Amino acid sequence: MNLGTDPGIGAPTLETTPTAQAILNPVFNLLPSFRNFVVPAHSGACPKPSMTIFNKYMVMDAHCTVLENIRPTLYAVMFFVWLLLGALIVLAA
Repeated sequence: MNLGTDPGIGAPTLETTPTAQAILNPVFNLLPSFRNFVVPAHSGACPKPSMTIFNKYMVMDAHCTVLENIRPTLYAVMFFVWLLLGALIVLAA
């Protein structure tokens, strides 16, 4: 079998392998302005609507007491809900 004359092409060369830091550096420096971001302090207050009905002034604040009493349970339930939602988003990808 005759393949013809030698064209004089040399052997191929490989690029240098990038390091893990060179690969991840663009991801870590994606938003440099957010590197010093701090969540501001927040203090919430339960809304207490008030109204006058039949010449009687009423303030609706019973829901504040109920929600304050179940705060630890509500935190735990909502943590589980957000954890489950995040897991579903990751697993659906």
